[in-house]
Amino acid sequence: MKISEFCLLVCLTAVMSSAQYGERGAKLQLNSDGQIYEGDEVSLHCQLDGNPVGWTYEIYKRESTYQYYYKVHTESTLTFSSVTHSQRGQYRCRAGKGEVYSTYSNDVWLEVSERGAKLQLKSDGPIYEGDEVSLHCQLDGNPDGWTYELYRNGYSYTYKTQRDSTFTIDPLTRLFSGWYRCRAGKGGHQSKYSEYVKLDVSVPPKLPNKPILIVLPSALVWEGDTVTLRCLSKSEVTGTQLTYRFYRDETPVGHETKQNKFTVQSAQQNDTGRYWCEVKEEGKETEKKESDSEQLTVKEHFSKPTLSVLPSVSVWEGDTVTLRCLSKSEVTGTQLRYKFCRDETPLSEETQQNEFTVESAHQKQTGKYWCEVKEEGKETEKKESDSLQLTIKAMYVTLSASPSTSVKVGDSIKLTCTWEGKMSSTLIFSFLRNNETVKSSSDSAVFSINQADKIHSGSYMCAVESSGRRQTYSNELEIEVQALPGAGKQVDYRMENSLRIGVSGLVLTVLLIITRDSFWIRVTSVFQSNDIIKFLYPQYSLWFEDKCSMQTSEFCLLVCLTAVMSSAQFEERRAKLQLKSDGRIYEGDEVSLHCQLDGNAVGWTYEIYKRESTYQYFYKVHTESTLTFSSVTHSQRGQYRCRAGKGEVYSKYSEYVWLEVSERGAKLQLKSDGPIYEGDEVSLDCQLDGNPVGWTYEIYKWGLTYPYLYKKQTESTLTFSSVTHSQRGQYQCGGVKGGVYSTYSNDVWLEVLAPPNLPNKPILIVLPSALVCEGDTVTLRCLSKSKVTGTQLTYRFYKDETPVGQETKQNKFTVQSAQQSDTGRYWCEVKEEGKETEKKESDSKPLTVKERFSKPTLSVLPSVSVWEGETVTLRCLSKSEVTGTQLRYKFCRDETPLSEETQQNEFTVESVHQKQTGKYWCEVKEEGKETEKKQSDSLQLTIKAMYVTLSASPSTSVKVGDSINLTCTWEGNMSSTLIFSFLRNNETVKSSSDSAVFSINQADKIHSGSYMCAVESSGRRQTYSNEIEIEVKESPLTIVYLSVGLGLGFLILVLLLLLLFACRKTRGLPSIRSSKTGRKEKGEDVITPSEGANQMDPSNKEEENTDMLYSELMDSPKARNKGDSAVEFNNDVVYSNLVKGKLMKKREKMPEESTEVLYSDIKLKNATGASATADSSSLYASIR
Repeated sequence: MKISEFCLLVCLTAVMSSAQYGERGAKLQLNSDGQIYEGDEVSLHCQLDGNPVGWTYEIYKRESTYQYYYKVHTESTLTFSSVTHSQRGQYRCRAGKGEVYSTYSNDVWLEVSERGAKLQLKSDGPIYEGDEVSLHCQLDGNPDGWTYELYRNGYSYTYKTQRDSTFTIDPLTRLFSGWYRCRAGKGGHQSKYSEYVKLDVSVPPKLPNKPILIVLPSALVWEGDTVTLRCLSKSEVTGTQLTYRFYRDETPVGHETKQNKFTVQSAQQNDTGRYWCEVKEEGKETEKKESDSEQLTVKEHFSKPTLSVLPSVSVWEGDTVTLRCLSKSEVTGTQLRYKFCRDETPLSEETQQNEFTVESAHQKQTGKYWCEVKEEGKETEKKESDSLQLTIKAMYVTLSASPSTSVKVGDSIKLTCTWEGKMSSTLIFSFLRNNETVKSSSDSAVFSINQADKIHSGSYMCAVESSGRRQTYSNELEIEVQALPGAGKQVDYRMENSLRIGVSGLVLTVLLIITRDSFWIRVTSVFQSNDIIKFLYPQYSLWFEDKCSMQTSEFCLLVCLTAVMSSAQFEERRAKLQLKSDGRIYEGDEVSLHCQLDGNAVGWTYEIYKRESTYQYFYKVHTESTLTFSSVTHSQRGQYRCRAGKGEVYSKYSEYVWLEVSERGAKLQLKSDGPIYEGDEVSLDCQLDGNPVGWTYEIYKWGLTYPYLYKKQTESTLTFSSVTHSQRGQYQCGGVKGGVYSTYSNDVWLEVLAPPNLPNKPILIVLPSALVCEGDTVTLRCLSKSKVTGTQLTYRFYKDETPVGQETKQNKFTVQSAQQSDTGRYWCEVKEEGKETEKKESDSKPLTVKERFSKPTLSVLPSVSVWEGETVTLRCLSKSEVTGTQLRYKFCRDETPLSEETQQNEFTVESVHQKQTGKYWCEVKEEGKETEKKQSDSLQLTIKAMYVTLSASPSTSVKVGDSINLTCTWEGNMSSTLIFSFLRNNETVKSSSDSAVFSINQADKIHSGSYMCAVESSGRRQTYSNEIEIEVKESPLTIVYLSVGLGLGFLILVLLLLLLFACRKTRGLPSIRSSKTGRKEKGEDVITPSEGANQMDPSNKEEENTDMLYSELMDSPKARNKGDSAVEFNNDVVYSNLVKGKLMKKREKMPEESTEVLYSDIKLKNATGASATADSSSLYASIR
């Protein structure tokens, strides 16, 4: 044959030979819709693995400690058409084909309950002779085909038998009064008897001629209730037929009838009113009698519903919309059902939930929404809400460019993607250039190009997408990057660098100054100059003088401590109650309640309170802060709080802490790798919830009808080292500690099989199967039987051609936590102990170990290089190959764990900073298994510090009156609101969250100084910019004005001096003799050495129109030294006392002295005309 066909035949032969020992499994299922009652039809279905053709099915029923064949047939389903109570019990199945049998199935319990009956009397009120009454017999379950029997007054014979479950008696007489019960039958099955129901038939009351109206059940009913109006009247003439008619207010509510009752089905509020009835003899219109009216009030059962739409009636595509239908029930215990509709289309079935959620709304769901409410079980009573228009808008995305769409090479440009629409899930922003994605991020809606180049030109647009929803695209923007004029020239940064070095040197100098002791001594001396303090606060001056003797830093510290202590001295001490427990608390655990007080609480007494419904009571008062339950019970669960007291002082109450005590459950597990044969070792492990320390374990084994205590021990595991057939059976367990018991565990069936008839050649069995996952436990069992009694066999196991264990007397080999490297073909070797010649080998069996989960991959969002303050998300991805496997994740930086093991595959680092730079990696393991762990490759995360720059426009040097803008720019992405602060000479002059620009519209000299800016986001530290020196110079025009003014002033001063000189020449100030008056000989000057002055006496006092000048002059000694012969002076300054008078024609007296004094600079000359003094000493003249 061909080679390919031969290979196929070999493969098929290998597969068939390897599969011949795989046993076919069986599963038994109970087909039933709910609780099973006698007479119901029920089926047991035995399902085999694979495609079972030609198999015979065996159904077994268990009786106490053994099982027997119940039925053998070729059909896989056993049907009980009318099941009986005797057929209840435990069933299982298997199937056979020739000599081949499947495994036994699971056990299924068939519970058959006895069918109960209930008899109901249907009546609206008192029952009178002549009335009609109904008795309804109701059976449990779904009773199809049953016959109903009514019994009266305890008789054993039936009063009435019928197919209908309702018995009607019409008309009633007093003979029908008595006790009734019912039951039902079907074939040979009978239900239980119902409870007795009493039927009382009364004699109609003696009625007056006037009819009486009775309203049943009462005059106050609810919407939807049934109301019966009965009109009672009696004719005095035997055989007279009466007719009745009913009215509400003045309106008839029914036709004239021979029935004396009128029924209002499902009463509504508009049925409220006053009712009365009219009675007359049939055929006679003249004789009519009317009853008194009775008020009937129909209250609203539940209010008209109101529909609300959350979050609003106008939402965006992709939003989640919740419809809430609100209706208030006025009757306690009334259950309402809700239904939601859009336009005329129902959106939901009737449900008890009053909310309906529309996930990820889209535009086609726009419409009018309304809801309908009805009472459960009543179809007639329905109320609808008013409709609400829900509008769902499409998401709108816009792309904008800053500073513009046209930039030059080297400029920076930011593309910002904005959108209208709110999506609750994470958004993914994609930026496209010429329809190709250049950036995709879930953290930033901005695409920044720091240094634009020609290649960045093109057509841009952005798209916004949330998980599981379609992308929404923006408008297109054409970005043009133009070449710089004179491109290729280098920029000279020497001036900028010089400024930076200068500013740095200034900062360093200031730091050196303030670190010197002499600086702080001077600062202290400033504080000690307290004149201002004495002036403002004289009462504190002495105190301040004392405090200034200490160092400034000590004084500031003292002030801070005093402020803190004074603010804290009246604070009430708080209490906090803590529950000390490692996890969930079960009965029998030790648990503590610790009451913790603020501060250093010494000598306090602690009060523990327990809350019971609406009040609390003292649970315990003691001096210890911790209340310990050494073995907590379920009765001690509840709400606790505490406080503490010391004398008359009490702390605040703590918050309530809930102590939940759960009942401790038990679980029994059979530890076995496969079928259990006589002589095998097997264990039963009783596992209790929580951490059961000091518990005793009780193992129970079922007898014929009830379990009995098989063994009591402190160990949780019961081991049968060599199990026997007598130890097979059903087991359960529980735990006990003191007087606290756990619940009983599940039942576990221990099946012990007789060893199979083995051939001479050993057989290798791989358990649980030949295909397992990483971390599973694999057991290899080598089955062989010696033909010589008492012979001891030894076993050895191999993988491929390599031994995997030592030679042993155990016929099994266990691979703990299998790995992919354990994949291979295994076989075993058997020999008689002590004999090397006789060895037998089994056929090999393949073992394949699949990867349980893949090696994890770590990703960092938004990228591996971020700015300080950003949020970084680490995502660890690993694919599980086994359905239902729960993975746990752990994140690390370098060698430091960042998180505990958790089911979350993401870890978020809020507001990162530079010290968190490092290598990040994650570790994945399967929940509950410590041995199987896998680590991802590490990723380097770099966190860059935010960089802030301050620039001035138009320049750092401006003129008075000019405007200047200081702009604060930053590199770094902060998602929260930024606060920009501007500082001049280290003092804040502006702080704003709206603008990064500080504008000075009219600069002045006071605006000169050293400026810098700081950028801060909420909860993060400030980042400061560089410093720049702003210089405001005087305007040149101002200098011109100042120069002209000074020049004019100087000119005026010169003119004044010239005029003064001219006056001096005309008056002859240097001469002793006046030019206008003569001197007589006896009026010559007399030298007065003692006075040091020259006295000039006027020669003619009586001349009219002649000015007389009196002067007293003293010259400086310097004139004397120069040899002036005219006079001799003794003083440095020459004082001239001039009295100016005028002889009046009509008056001989001199005028009164003037109080005004005239001072003038006078230079004296001697008789020769030379200066009388060489210096510039002043001459003061007082002129009167």
